[in-house]
Amino acid sequence: MSGGPDATFEQIRHTLDAATRILVASHVRPDGDAYGCTIAMALYLRSLGKDVLAWNEEGMTAKFSYLPESGIVAAPPDDKHDFDVFLALDTSTKERLGRALKPVGSVGTWINIDHHVSNHRYADLNYIDDGAPATAQILYDYLRFAGADITPAIAANLYAAVSTDTGSFQYDKTSPHTFRMAADLVERGVNV
Repeated sequence: MSGGPDATFEQIRHTLDAATRILVASHVRPDGDAYGCTIAMALYLRSLGKDVLAWNEEGMTAKFSYLPESGIVAAPPDDKHDFDVFLALDTSTKERLGRALKPVGSVGTWINIDHHVSNHRYADLNYIDDGAPATAQILYDYLRFAGADITPAIAANLYAAVSTDTGSFQYDKTSPHTFRMAADLVERGVNV
């Protein structure tokens, strides 16, 4: 896959709206941003009535099982599955999806949303913001753009994701927007 040009939120929303069956996945050796983003997006897409699976090579690790609705993340199965959309989150290269790639059959559209400057832009639709401190901040902006109902469970996962990827709001790319996002998520029900 050669990778498409950078996408807009509108293009991503149009593609997700048109899809029925969606896989959400993130990188091997997952951290809080990978898991929080995967769970938050899977919950949001399910709220739209989509048939959504969420995979990570390691399934859900005990360390992050405290995240609300963490059971949504599974290890990849052995049998093949086809998807309208493969949504890769917080993953700079396709290979970093690991075993989540093996059971994937046909895919209509690949979407890649990430904040790493090293991202290879390997999807059909790539939304890469290397100024963002976490992929969670990009997803928060996307959900606001899409008019999503950010439930307490979605908010908690996004908060955990941005908090872990910013070193508890200390790293360089933490911005006033990051703090406004965190405050909004707390107002939506996050138990800090």
